[in-house]
Amino acid sequence: MERSRRQPVQSSAAARAKSALEQLRAAREGSGKRALGYEYKEETAVYDVVDDQQYAEIVKKRRDAGDFVVDDDGTGGYADIGEDDYWNAR
Repeated sequence: MERSRRQPVQSSAAARAKSALEQLRAAREGSGKRALGYEYKEETAVYDVVDDQQYAEIVKKRRDAGDFVVDDDGTGGYADIGEDDYWNAR
């Protein structure tokens, strides 16, 4: 009777590491360019660009809307003047 031979089993982590090393080797040799296959999604505008007059109107609307924070104890320790606060511009 013949003995069965066991084949070495490679873990999924080892397989991923081996695949990553093969990709790195291909990139170093110039045969694979990962940047050429990269596709990016164009983002929509994150913020609006406004002039001084439009900004003044936005601030006025914020001030007219009133406080958005409820003052529980009535001390008035919080104030919102409706303007953006740029911490690094001070």
